[in-house]
Amino acid sequence: AERAAYSGEFRSLALLALAGLAACFLTPFHYHTFAWPVPLGLSHAEQAWMRDPLGQGLVVSPFAPTLPSPRVGGGLGGGAPAFASAGGWAYCLLLAAGAASFVLRGKALHPGRLLVWLALAGLSAYQARAVPFFAAAAGPILALNLQEWSRSAVVTERRRRLAAAMRAVGPLAGLVLLVAAWPGWLQPTPYQPRSWAVEPDETLVRLARRIDQQHADHPLRSDRCALTFSPEVAHYLAWFCPSEKGFLDSRLSLFDQTADDFVQMRRCLLRPDGSGPDGRLGPLLDAHRIDRILLYDPDAGRTHQAFRCLLLDGEEWELLDIQGGAAVFGRRSGAASPWKALDLRQGAYHPDGDRQAPQTAPPMPQPPGLFDAFRRPHNEHSADRGEAALYLVVFDMAAEQRRQEMATQWLLAQAAGLVGSPPGSEPAGTASALAVRLHLTPFLPESLGVGGQPAAEAFAAGFAAAQDRGPPEALLLAVRAARRALAAYPDDAGAFLLLGEAYVRLASQTREQRWQAALPSLASARRSQALTALEQAVALRPDLDRAHTLLAQLYYQDNQLDRALDHLRARLRIAEQEIAARGPEAASAADRRVALAADVDTMDSLVEQAEKIYEANTVGKTEPSKVLDRASLAARHGLSRKALDMLLESHPAIFGKSGLQLQLELMMKGGRACDVHAWLEPQHEDVLGFRRYHLLQAEAAAASGDYAAADAELNTLSEQLRQVGISGDKFVPVRSAIAFRVGDAALARSALDGGPAGLVGVAFFPCEALRPLGAPADLLRQEADIRVLRGLLAVESGAVGAADEQFQAALEVWGGDRQAAAGAGLDFASRPIAQQMIRLLEESGVARP
Repeated sequence: AERAAYSGEFRSLALLALAGLAACFLTPFHYHTFAWPVPLGLSHAEQAWMRDPLGQGLVVSPFAPTLPSPRVGGGLGGGAPAFASAGGWAYCLLLAAGAASFVLRGKALHPGRLLVWLALAGLSAYQARAVPFFAAAAGPILALNLQEWSRSAVVTERRRRLAAAMRAVGPLAGLVLLVAAWPGWLQPTPYQPRSWAVEPDETLVRLARRIDQQHADHPLRSDRCALTFSPEVAHYLAWFCPSEKGFLDSRLSLFDQTADDFVQMRRCLLRPDGSGPDGRLGPLLDAHRIDRILLYDPDAGRTHQAFRCLLLDGEEWELLDIQGGAAVFGRRSGAASPWKALDLRQGAYHPDGDRQAPQTAPPMPQPPGLFDAFRRPHNEHSADRGEAALYLVVFDMAAEQRRQEMATQWLLAQAAGLVGSPPGSEPAGTASALAVRLHLTPFLPESLGVGGQPAAEAFAAGFAAAQDRGPPEALLLAVRAARRALAAYPDDAGAFLLLGEAYVRLASQTREQRWQAALPSLASARRSQALTALEQAVALRPDLDRAHTLLAQLYYQDNQLDRALDHLRARLRIAEQEIAARGPEAASAADRRVALAADVDTMDSLVEQAEKIYEANTVGKTEPSKVLDRASLAARHGLSRKALDMLLESHPAIFGKSGLQLQLELMMKGGRACDVHAWLEPQHEDVLGFRRYHLLQAEAAAASGDYAAADAELNTLSEQLRQVGISGDKFVPVRSAIAFRVGDAALARSALDGGPAGLVGVAFFPCEALRPLGAPADLLRQEADIRVLRGLLAVESGAVGAADEQFQAALEVWGGDRQAAAGAGLDFASRPIAQQMIRLLEESGVARP
């Protein structure tokens, strides 16, 4: 009877297995259904892929001593996955508990369970991706083993109490695990709230939709294909742009014949020496009929490395488009592509509505808090931040090439001038004199500051300052992209860093460096914008070494020694932390620490000397009423942070109007424009004065990204300048006031028959009547300068039409060369800026109403 029952059970199981097998073969995957659920690195394609930095994490044991590093060029670093998070420790606990449960069962263990457990445990120990499959089986097996062992064990009072305690603690432990799982504390960093949403990578969505639009507008050649630089690109193309085929995707078993070439092509673009593409790339592209590259890598460092590599080979490759953190390159050697090259001027001066910067400021960024992981998502893949980074790379690559060209032009021009100069009294003859002259020709300086330089070097720096080191349009596009990233994620420290870098380059490596002398308000605005962005970056992420580097340089140039020392010390602390972590950056951090320690000592001695001077000059001035004197002295000697702290700890009633002005000035110079923008109220206008108040409001709003508020403040200031009082409470437009004065001068003319006194009156009284014309003329010049500043801020935000109107209105004051020569127009300091910008907009085809 038992044998018959067993035989019937066996037949049922066999029929069920055959039915399941048939169902598997009827699926679209056919026999591929029986492939391993996770890659094991056994196929040829998987082995080839594991030789690429992106594929080094394909097969990783949870007990491996290292994890794949996301840094450029691959490499390994970090700890074992099994010990990197609470989930990893839970896997180790489940593994040990499962093994212990089989030991407890002894000879009564179930062989089938042991076989399944050993197979999945071995698979999970070899491949970390198989851990979920092990957990799904090991949990029930552990429960069954413990239940069977508990039934066979002798029940004692102690065991009853232990079981009751476990039943009581179980729900509490489950609740704790549920709470910890919500912010992701059971997984490796970064921690952020869990959600049910599927969040695609916005960069790849934009890229796929842009290519789909290109296919619809200008169909690409059907006999040519694209190299998708990473499998992720192919996945998004399959969903958002089916007409564009990917070269390789994550189904590696289907690409045994092309995986080697794919890895080789990636290697040709990820060259460690930073040079152009490897010569083997061309034949590989020809073999696969590739005429374009869709460049994207999950690691931004590798994307930038390949991006630079292709930009270096401008004869073969042209940049077609940038979408988020991805780029499209077209091959020049092939047939003409219907896809036009990326036009930076078109993007900068004809932006689409969604490519402009937001006109209002984003919410104030909030530093990381204890419960942020429960409520604030972390932005891992900001498309706009990636786009800003690529535009900065475009500028830097062009700047390097431009610097070499400028150096050659400078030396040729100077050498030609020296050769053509008349001979002097050199006794050694023409040849030696010429050699001396060429030897004295100054090179273009690396740093373009002219303070304290000899005349020749200062002249060379002035020549360089008048040139664009790279395309300013790339920096404008970077600023707008970073502003859009901050509008979406106000706590994005990386976007703040990129924004600050773009402003630093605008102020020091473009024509704006020359403009700042003619328009000081532009220099002040750029400084505030850069400092505010960089200070926000380090407030959100204190480990950003690049932000601390720029801040230390800017503060030192502005004679804020104590602030520069703070950021040098932060850099030294970051280097020591990297050394202690013993990661891949430990070696470079050790080298950096030596230089940083010397810089910190030097700056510390300067600050200490300034402190001694301050202490010597404040003896007997410690009473609260002298706080303004002490703060002014501290700021004058490079202790701006100390000065600001003094004023913030005192009440405004103590230091009055001058103290308030100094406090706000120090806050702006310390990168706290957002605080100034939020703190200033209309009642402060009476304290600061009309002009100072609105200029400060405009500068703080521009630094905060509130372009609408900045323009409104400057417009208010302009309206005040457009009218002038002529008597009592009567105000008229400035030009009308000038007309009244000219009329008074004409009426004041004396008769010619009054003798010598009359002749003196003819000359004196009209001049005396025209003397007040200087003040209204200055008002017109000030208004024109403000309009130019409004135009530059409008260009920065992408409101190019409004910018063109401001530049045109500013030039109406001047009128033109003939009008200015005839006295009908007034020249003003920023007039060349307005003319140059109008010329740029006209060349870019900006339509005027």
